Amino acid sequence: MFDPHISAPQKTMFDGGNWEKDVRSVVLEACDKGDDPTGLCVIFLVGDERPLSQRVNSYRVGASYLRKRLEGIRRAGFEAPMTVRAIEMVEKSLQEPKAKTG
Repeated sequence: MFDPHISAPQKTMFDGGNWEKDVRSVVLEACDKGDDPTGLCVIFLVGDERPLSQRVNSYRVGASYLRKRLEGIRRAGFEAPMTVRAIEMVEKSLQEPKAKTG
């Protein structure tokens, strides 16, 4: 994000580091298969700890896109620990046996 107080923004932009430093947590949730073929999406919660219903700063990524996202961020020289955590959450969820109903 642009910060007018940084004296050398181009240096800061290419130094690498944690791309997701403002992401506080990730939440796995079910979504329509039209949104993502896995039926899972991840909400990246940015900033404070307000409840999700009151949060404005969040973004949603389909589970099937997470590895591509991680690859792109790493290719740019950054790390994405919350994306790694999200991938682990998705993999665990997909490995769990589905509960039988009826």
